[in-house]
Amino acid sequence: MGWLFLVLLSTLTATQAHAWSFDSHPNTILGAVYARSLVLGDNGKPIFVEFDSTGAVVNVIGEAIGPLADGEVMAGDLYRAYAQAFDSYKSAHEKDSARGAYVLSREEYEATTFKTFRDQTVNRPPLRYSATKSVLVRHKQTLATPDTDPILLESPIDLKSLQFLAPNIKSVLLNKAGQVIRQSENDIGYRAAYRAKGPDQPPQCNQSSTYGVGDDTTRQLRWGDDAACGPVAWAELSMWTWYGDVYAWTDERGKYSLQYLTMPCPGFSYDMAYWVTQKVYYSNFHPRSAPRYYYQMKQYYDYCSGEQAYLMASGNLVGLMTFINTEAIAATSAVPLVKLNFPVDVVALTGWGDVS
Repeated sequence: MGWLFLVLLSTLTATQAHAWSFDSHPNTILGAVYARSLVLGDNGKPIFVEFDSTGAVVNVIGEAIGPLADGEVMAGDLYRAYAQAFDSYKSAHEKDSARGAYVLSREEYEATTFKTFRDQTVNRPPLRYSATKSVLVRHKQTLATPDTDPILLESPIDLKSLQFLAPNIKSVLLNKAGQVIRQSENDIGYRAAYRAKGPDQPPQCNQSSTYGVGDDTTRQLRWGDDAACGPVAWAELSMWTWYGDVYAWTDERGKYSLQYLTMPCPGFSYDMAYWVTQKVYYSNFHPRSAPRYYYQMKQYYDYCSGEQAYLMASGNLVGLMTFINTEAIAATSAVPLVKLNFPVDVVALTGWGDVS
């Protein structure tokens, strides 16, 4: 009976994080903090792909080289809106400012010397927007003075080669001239992944260091097998314990080791719930705003079994020896290392915006 009891106890303590009966027990939580990062092609450039509604890659378009170099993605509705704005302006002003108006590319506009209907040189203003690809300009007959603005409409698409988009087209890929080179019923973007082949950290995530497009949405790292595509270095993690707060910070690989002491449990057992908190910093659009942060939290359960302490008070040699043996088994059992990963997804976009 004593041997059966010992075998069962060793099985229980080996499969759970545990504490010894009378002493605090050190425990360790391992994990990583990482984000999804670009997967680069053979030439070191991002790869355009199509995504379905779940974020999975359904089609690979190609690396951003050759005709795809400097390509830009635009929502189908936005492309339609720019095309409609162009048509609407011409229709509304065909008898006044848009009479005889024509379209120039950005390069053509910046190389053109405009003349009034009296052949006076017009003071050509610079284009307002860096994203402008084409410009609707006045005809010479509507340029009355050298200070008349020749620009009627700036657009980030090529107004010379407008394409009709079917209602089901969700996104388009434009070349550097603003011409549509790809239409899609799905979202278009750069291929990105959470994890790469490990355990060594690759210098960059590319097609050879990742597992393939089917794995790009997998968020969890396998400890010892995977590396993070976008490791978040020096991220802060914390956890409240009975002995106070404990802290850890990630290294340059995004990995951390959080160590703490469990409470002893002489004569009783308990399940203890801990919350591991990870602080995520982010920025907003305001140029003078200080970095802000929010928290990711994950729960972890610890278990301590100490009923064997009653064996010490049994008053007989068998009980005392059983207690000594069970404590020895608990003390020499491998303590499982808890693994908690914190993948960071996009929560906010940062950048610049123009209001027109």
